Amino acid sequence: MSRKRRHSEEMGEELNLVPYMDIMVNLVLFMLVNITSFLSFTILNTSIPAIGDGGGDDKSLSARVDVESGSYKFVVTQGADKVLVSSVIPKINNEDGEKVYDTQSLLQAATSAKQKYSMGEQILLNMSAKVKYEDLVATMDAVAETKPGLGDLFIEPTLNILWGS
Repeated sequence: MSRKRRHSEEMGEELNLVPYMDIMVNLVLFMLVNITSFLSFTILNTSIPAIGDGGGDDKSLSARVDVESGSYKFVVTQGADKVLVSSVIPKINNEDGEKVYDTQSLLQAATSAKQKYSMGEQILLNMSAKVKYEDLVATMDAVAETKPGLGDLFIEPTLNILWGS
């Protein structure tokens, strides 16, 4: 009789899922924490270029800074193909002997172009994905510098990152 009673008690027991659920919840939380540590999100406040009618204004002026591996290239164009200013600003040695971008010369080139030509406040920054973040910020600061009597230079940057270079 005791055998039948024991057999019926074993059949009536339910499977305990609490340890399994505990392990799964901890595993899901662990995976979420590890996945988010690999993702890094940054917000860069830049403006999107306006879409025109496609006709192209031959009198429109545009400024551009190409941040290359060894130099800046500051270009002012009128329309699609007329280059008004094109200056290459090589890197210089700082007091530690390291090669750094010459932001003062870039500021001078931007200031003289802004004074010479009636230009807006937009500028296109083309840079390689290999450019350091500090150099990006220094470039944006150099072209957005406020000059007494001149006002802001180019305070609406459009950033173009060239991934293949």
